[in-house]
Amino acid sequence: MPNELKSQKVGLKFKLARSKLNLSLEDISKDILINIKYLKAIEEDNYSIFPARTFALAYYKKYSQFLGITEKFPLSEDEILKNDKTTSTKTSSMQLAGFEEFIRDNFIKIIIFILLSITFIAIISFSLINDNTSASDQIELEAPVTQILDINDQEDLLIEPMPNNYNLLLIFSGPCWVEIYADNKKPLIYKLYNNNEILEIEIKKSFTLIIGNIDNVNVDYAGKNINLIDSANEQKVSITTFKNE
Repeated sequence: MPNELKSQKVGLKFKLARSKLNLSLEDISKDILINIKYLKAIEEDNYSIFPARTFALAYYKKYSQFLGITEKFPLSEDEILKNDKTTSTKTSSMQLAGFEEFIRDNFIKIIIFILLSITFIAIISFSLINDNTSASDQIELEAPVTQILDINDQEDLLIEPMPNNYNLLLIFSGPCWVEIYADNKKPLIYKLYNNNEILEIEIKKSFTLIIGNIDNVNVDYAGKNINLIDSANEQKVSITTFKNE
């Protein structure tokens, strides 16, 4: 008997058995957790919709056990393997063709998307580089303002002697240029400090302190906080002289 005729008889048996049990495809689908379209395919002897014939065999066995049908699967093992290979090849070809069609239909959109992505990345990269350059330029520009100052060009603040305590403490909250000159004009400190840095030094002799950005530093000398505002100019540069015996 041809396989096609045999499978038709088997499919009809599934449908009749289900009708005798007064069950719908929806009822059986819920019970045995098989998609309705596959149950219907078995009843119609349509095994071509299964992703592979091995799946068809597994669903057939589960459905037949539920209905109490003892008929063997209508396709032989050789036919199952043959159809598996055919289905796999056909599916791969369809997927490749579908991908090529997608590329062809959306070629312009894909090119535009790629160009926009490259442009966006370039803009972001340029912006980050520009910001970093601007920040570096700002820090570099702050230092020369105080480097070229002559301490005789500005009226400085005079701090009276403070006995037995000669500790100078500077705590920085941002970029700040510092110059410290001993009484003989010899530079003790000539440096740019940054946020969270601390300068602590003991100076017993008279000295001059030049601060390049008073907003970014807190100054204590001999245990007392030093107000730099009174000695600062419009560029917020402060010159303070400490007189020690």
